Amino acid sequence: LNNRGIAHRNKGDFQLALKDLSLALESYKLVYTTDNETIADVYLNLADVFESLNLVQSAKEHLEKALSIYQSSLGSYHPSLAICYNNLGNIYAKHDGNTSRAAQYYKKSIDIRIHNYGPIHRDVAESYHNLGAAYMIGLDYNQARENFTKSFHALNYNYNGEEDFEDVNDHELLLSVLQNVARVYIFSFVESQDPQHLLKAIELYNKADKVFDHLRLRYESLGSKLQLASRAYRVYDDAINLSQDLFRITGDTSYWHQSFKFSEKSKGLILLQGIKQSEAQTFAGVSPQLIFQIDSLERNIADLAKWRYLESGKRAAANPLVLDSLSNEIFSQKETLYQLLQVVQSTT
Repeated sequence: LNNRGIAHRNKGDFQLALKDLSLALESYKLVYTTDNETIADVYLNLADVFESLNLVQSAKEHLEKALSIYQSSLGSYHPSLAICYNNLGNIYAKHDGNTSRAAQYYKKSIDIRIHNYGPIHRDVAESYHNLGAAYMIGLDYNQARENFTKSFHALNYNYNGEEDFEDVNDHELLLSVLQNVARVYIFSFVESQDPQHLLKAIELYNKADKVFDHLRLRYESLGSKLQLASRAYRVYDDAINLSQDLFRITGDTSYWHQSFKFSEKSKGLILLQGIKQSEAQTFAGVSPQLIFQIDSLERNIADLAKWRYLESGKRAAANPLVLDSLSNEIFSQKETLYQLLQVVQSTT
C-alpha cells in the first residue's frame, strides 16, 4: 500500500495516494511499534501528499511526527532527518512566508547532508538552493546569491570557468539554480534601476540555454523530452522577456536578435514532428491526435513569436496593440500547451 501510494503521488493522483498511504499507516501500526522508522517513512510520504493538496498544517504535523521518530530511532545525522528538515523548510518558506524559520531547517539539512555525502552532492546542492530561494523570498539578495553559488559548487558546476556539463550531478537542479540567480538580478534591478543587473541576468539565461543544448543530445525518450520541454518553455519565456526589456532600455539591437534566438530555441523541443503515428501509440497510450495537437501548438507559437519579434523590431513604429495582442495569444497557446504536456507526462 505504501509503494502504491507513492506511485499514485508520483503520477499526481493525490487523493488515491492519500487513501493508500493512510491504509498503509493503519496496517503498519498493527505490526510495528509507534517509534519504528517504517511508520516515520509513511508519515513523510503523507506529508508530501498533504502539501500537494495544500493542506499545509497536516503536512507540517506529519513531518514533525516523522522527524520525532527518526531522531529517536536513527540518531542525529541520518539522511532521513535531512529530508524532514528540508521539507519543513519548504513549508515555512513557500506556505507560511516564515523565511527565517525555513532557513534554520535548511541549514540543519545542509549539515546532515554534508556529513553523509561530502560537499559535492546533488542533495547538498538542493538544500543550498532552497536556502537561497528562502533568502530570495525574504528579499535578502546577497545571501540568496551566496547560497546559490554554494549550490553551483555542490552540483560540481564551474560557474565562472570553462563550462563542462558532463560532471554536473543534476542538470534539472542546475537549471533551477541558474533561473533563480537570474531572478535575483532582475529583482535587484527593480530596486536599483542599474542595468548591469539585467546584463548579469541575461548571462545566466545564456548559460541555461547551453544546458538545454547539452540535454537535447542526451534525452532520447518521449517522456524525457516532454519533461525537458516543459521546463525549457518557461525558462525561454523569461529569457525572451528579459531580452526585449534590454532592447528597450539600451537600444542595442543585439538583444532584439537574442530575443528571437531564444524564441527559435524554444520551439521544436520535443521533436514530435519526427514521431510517426504508429510510434506515438507505443508511448504508453499517447494518442496520435494528442501528438498532433502538441506539434501544431508548437508551430503556431513559433509563428506568433516570429511575428512579435518582427513587430518589436520596428521600435518607435511598432504598434503596441499588435504587440499586446500577440503576447496575449502566445501566452494563451502556451498555457494550452503546458496542459497537454501534463496530460502526456501522466501517461508516460
